[in-house]
Amino acid sequence: MAKIEPALVHVFNMEGGFVNHSDDPGGATNYGVTQKTFDQYNRVEGRDTYKVSRLTKFEAREIYKKMYWDQCNLDHVDAQNLATMVFDQAVNCGPQVSALRLQWSLNNTVRGAQLATDGVLGKKTIAIINQQNNTYNIKKEFLKQTYLYYAKIVKRGGKWNNGFVSFIHGWTKRANHLMDLLRAE
Repeated sequence: MAKIEPALVHVFNMEGGFVNHSDDPGGATNYGVTQKTFDQYNRVEGRDTYKVSRLTKFEAREIYKKMYWDQCNLDHVDAQNLATMVFDQAVNCGPQVSALRLQWSLNNTVRGAQLATDGVLGKKTIAIINQQNNTYNIKKEFLKQTYLYYAKIVKRGGKWNNGFVSFIHGWTKRANHLMDLLRAE
């Protein structure tokens, strides 16, 4: 079964510290956690909220575990690198978007998968993943879908989305790091 620790190492290498980029609609972000996500997490946990700039790495780990790793049921996936890829994209794009991308990837690479693309990694999705002897083609399709997702964000309706153009270099670099995860397993 996949473990969160190697996935956390990967994500912390991708996410920097505190950033408040004027083009980012998510606003202030620390370790990849937005102020909105941080506030939501604190409310659910019954804690007082405060500026995300003061978020610690330990707190970010807690948030990643509960709001991203657990929400995607990644403890139940056998393939560590595939779980790390899904986790990385859950942090970057949201758990539902990442789960949808995985479901599309499974439907496109696993004969007879026919999964509902509902953005929920439930028992059926996990079972199909774990029945595979080799996840290379699934990871490859997931990576392709990741590049396409980033391209669609930057260019919507045939027009450049100038607010996101400044992020394409970082997103491409992030996707390129996911490519390293194709080779193993």
